Amino acid sequence: MASLHTPTQLLSPPPSPAPQNLSTEINTATRSVHARLNKLIISRLPLALPPVAITPEAYAHGINTFGDVYLVFENCWRVLIAEVDKSDVDDSSHDNRLRRWLSQLVPPGLWRSDAIKKDLEYLETITGADLEAVTNAQIRTLTEHIYRQTRDKPHVLIAYAWIMYMAIFSGGRWIREQLTNSGPEFWGVNHESDKMEYWVHGTLRPGFTLFCFSGARDGEDIKADFKTRLEEAEELLTAHERQDVVNEAQYIFEQCVAVVEDLDKQLKTDLELVKSLAARGAEHGTADLKTTPTRAALPQQAAMENAEPKSANFIRAIVVAFFAFAFYQSYRWQYGDLERD
Repeated sequence: MASLHTPTQLLSPPPSPAPQNLSTEINTATRSVHARLNKLIISRLPLALPPVAITPEAYAHGINTFGDVYLVFENCWRVLIAEVDKSDVDDSSHDNRLRRWLSQLVPPGLWRSDAIKKDLEYLETITGADLEAVTNAQIRTLTEHIYRQTRDKPHVLIAYAWIMYMAIFSGGRWIREQLTNSGPEFWGVNHESDKMEYWVHGTLRPGFTLFCFSGARDGEDIKADFKTRLEEAEELLTAHERQDVVNEAQYIFEQCVAVVEDLDKQLKTDLELVKSLAARGAEHGTADLKTTPTRAALPQQAAMENAEPKSANFIRAIVVAFFAFAFYQSYRWQYGDLERD
């Protein structure tokens, strides 16, 4: 009896891979540049953590630099919200529907501009630092780009929200832990009553409320709300708009890499010293980035040079790495640990 063969044309094609949601697509598309940024940050991390940073002045310069990104994109978002409030509610065009959805994407409590402004005001008071003494050309390029791009393509605000807010909920948690471990006196909290009210029992700690959220769930409810709202993008965005968001996410990471590299050139960063610190960190068991490096893990000369920074520029170089480390922890949360060369 002849065997039966199913005609080729009747065979079902293999199922198409399940489509990625937007956040996963962003994570996948930015994985390479994210890893590149992480390796730059990892190699400079020992310079940025206590006890090398002996005052909040270094931290203040870092927040002042990257805080501009939050201030600018949130300002652009609020302009969009004001425009939507004045628009025709009966306009059912795609553009109007998209703008209305964007105006409601960020939950109350997630905005960070007020926290950044309060932190900077507090830090200037307790350190006496002139936070405007040093400017960064790459940050200026990025913020100017944000104004232009969000005006023409408001949907790219999604990229800034996903990257910058999720960094606070992942790497920012780790940074907050390290800052807290510095103790209240380091942050200018000297009265015993304040130590109990704001430090032991409080969640909004003076100087770094950027990383803090009020409420029993410490912002986890806000994060969940944001992710739920973001799900509507799957049906609302066109393929072209979706690609705009992914492209913008790649640009954000590329600009962060450019900030670090530009500082290396401006400040003539001793890359051999960076390698030496990284090697010492591995030798003393500090390669695990959840362990705070100690002064014993640093070469003696490096410890002396970094104990008291010589200029605001040098401080700025150190702290850009410190603040950008939030992106590293965000990467670990999304992709797992990097393979080290």
